[in-house]
Amino acid sequence: MSTNKPTTPTKSSGLPENVPADTHHESDLVISGEQIKAHWDNYGGIALVVILAVVVAYMLFAFMSQQRTQAHEQAWGDLAFATSPEGFRETALTHDDPVVRALANLQGADLLMVRVLEPEEKAEPDTATEADADSAVSDIDSILGNQKTNSAATENVVSVEENLKEAESMYQRVLDDKTLHKVYHLNANLGLATVAETRGQWDNAAALYETIIAQAGDAYPSIASSAVGRKSMIDRMKSPLIFAPAAKPDVAAEGDPEAAPEVTSVVEETAQEVASEATAPGSVPESSE
Repeated sequence: MSTNKPTTPTKSSGLPENVPADTHHESDLVISGEQIKAHWDNYGGIALVVILAVVVAYMLFAFMSQQRTQAHEQAWGDLAFATSPEGFRETALTHDDPVVRALANLQGADLLMVRVLEPEEKAEPDTATEADADSAVSDIDSILGNQKTNSAATENVVSVEENLKEAESMYQRVLDDKTLHKVYHLNANLGLATVAETRGQWDNAAALYETIIAQAGDAYPSIASSAVGRKSMIDRMKSPLIFAPAAKPDVAAEGDPEAAPEVTSVVEETAQEVASEATAPGSVPESSE
């Protein structure tokens, strides 16, 4: 009795059964290549756009990072090399770094207050060798000189007020930037209080010191202590200084002939003594040989 064994179905590759295995592998590669080509034809353009966008974004990010780094270094460099109120003001207006702007405004305003409170004294010219020439100056030149002196004094007053206004503006810019740390605002308020004191606005200065003391608290004891000390001096600063009356000039020293003592020379005194001895009774004049 014969039995028929079931045959296992073989996977059809689409090729005859007698084709070698290498030929099957090559056929699979051909099919994969055709599929890749079909995908590229359909999505290749989109892939190129995505790759290009990524490259451009990376290059743009690198460029912006470099620009920010250079701007940061430039800002701090300008702040370090500024030595005048004008230099600090230019630094504050040029750069966008909030900390650099705050420091530039504070330091520039402080220098302006130094100009107001401690003006530079101009050296007096040496006129000893020009005494003869100066003595020949006419009345017209004297009048013109007085006019120049008055003009210089007026310009000095205007300069003081302009410096105060500019300092006040720079301190206020720091206060207007709410993103800054509290310590910058405290220093700006100290500067504004100094401006108020210089103008004689004592109530305004006292109110600013009270604000500083409240805001500083225990976190900034040195600033609070400074505000307390300066506030306590306001009452003494309000009282004007009283100077002693000027002493009356000595009339004799001014050249009054009536009050000036009589001065005689030694020769005149000797001649008077000799004459009195010659006319005295009992005196014998010397004979000349």
